[in-house]
Amino acid sequence: MYTKYWFSSVLCCLMCCTILHQLSAQPLPEQLLTRLDSLPRVDSMPQNELQRWGILLAGRTSTAQQWEAARLSAIQQQRDSLSTAIEVAKTDTTMDKKLLRTWSKDLKGLQSDEKDATQRVSAAVTRLEQCSRYNIAEMETQRGLLPPLWQTVHAAENDLRRKFGPRPAATTDSTALGTAPALPAVAYATYAVANDVLYNPPVPSCRWAVNERDAFSGEVRRETEKAVLFRYTNPNLRNLFGKKPQTVCEASLAQTGEVLRLNLVFTINDPNARNAFGSLTQNSAALFKLLDGSTLTLANTRADEGAPTADKSGYTYKGQYLIDKNTIKRFQKIGLDKLRLTWATGYEDYDVQQVDLLQRTLGCFN
Repeated sequence: MYTKYWFSSVLCCLMCCTILHQLSAQPLPEQLLTRLDSLPRVDSMPQNELQRWGILLAGRTSTAQQWEAARLSAIQQQRDSLSTAIEVAKTDTTMDKKLLRTWSKDLKGLQSDEKDATQRVSAAVTRLEQCSRYNIAEMETQRGLLPPLWQTVHAAENDLRRKFGPRPAATTDSTALGTAPALPAVAYATYAVANDVLYNPPVPSCRWAVNERDAFSGEVRRETEKAVLFRYTNPNLRNLFGKKPQTVCEASLAQTGEVLRLNLVFTINDPNARNAFGSLTQNSAALFKLLDGSTLTLANTRADEGAPTADKSGYTYKGQYLIDKNTIKRFQKIGLDKLRLTWATGYEDYDVQQVDLLQRTLGCFN
């Protein structure tokens, strides 16, 4: 009878060791051993590139989730086998008590590993759901979701490689038995958020559409190249416009002498834009809401009835807004959040995507 119990205990223990060996030998997939590419700026990223990133992150996250689930299953099998071995050993009066205590300690360790693995699987499932929400979102929504999603997947994969990635092989060089030569001191740079290009991307160089001096007055006239401030489609009209934005706003800054103007060019991809929006009237207001919740109001200095686009599918409107020194300081210090623009037929609110565009552009005039 005792021999039977002892044989069963040893058999269960061997089963545990076999499963443990299989678990430890299971390497990370090759896809996860390769680091995720850095994410470029998303404000001007085309739609096909936004979709490519969504598919890439979802695929890598799915691979990680499957590996985490397989690891959890292996731990659970190991825990069940060891638990069975302990129960059988407890009925064997000839069982070495010290060995039984060792097994019990190992079981607690497995239970702790199981709890951690369960949390990791749950986190992987959450990331996979975030990828799914990203892939079905509108293009402009994807621009806001992509950077934090990339950061989440990037951090999770770094954690996987750190905990379960391959370890450097131990040296078998015979010289290792002797006195190892002193290695040169290596100075490692300390991580700082200020130096992380993900959070603080390098400022683009100033690019001028116009940079000339008036031969008569001697005044310098400069104007920056246009850059997209925001893209917008009325939520009620998305089915009508599809992937093409209803409104695209481009901004540039122009300076003549000491006078600084903000130029806003609105391209409305709607052949009925004149009926829907009318015109940009002189002295009409542009209300800018900043990221701190405060607002600034600028007045349009020129009227514009709108000009047909080259393909006759919409209209382009141009507004000019003088900026005084106090407004310049506010724009330089705080990013943009929203714009409320007054049209001849009413006003419309727009969310700004390039919140730091004016901050960067104004730096060219210092």
